[in-house]
Amino acid sequence: MNLHPADIAKEIKNYSFFKSFSSDLLLQASTMFSLKKFPAGSVILKEGQKNSQLYFLRSGKVDISLLGETIASLASVGEVFGEMSVITQNPTSTTLIAHEDSELFVLNSEDFAHVHPKDKDRLDLYPKKWTDK
Repeated sequence: MNLHPADIAKEIKNYSFFKSFSSDLLLQASTMFSLKKFPAGSVILKEGQKNSQLYFLRSGKVDISLLGETIASLASVGEVFGEMSVITQNPTSTTLIAHEDSELFVLNSEDFAHVHPKDKDRLDLYPKKWTDK
């Protein structure tokens, strides 16, 4: 199922990451999203893997594991993950596994280069963006 960018924009406008985005910037960002489905038990990100994508939980539940042990779960719509490996450009430090069938909006960090310079500061991935939650 392909979603129209306008439908994606309506959906993501309530995600905490996008709360400060203007309608125009939301629509622009929504054109960069892909929707990926992960069946229960599938690995989304593996510890030590290089990552250049942000993941936003649309539905389902994702477990975070470290050294084979589940340390947390994400189940709230709009939760973001993958951001620390994008920010630091280091391999991922944990493994993320779909605990149940899950749908994720995925945004490639390379796509940020196409954002108009006046809006680019909203999409720049600096640590302060993530600590201001």
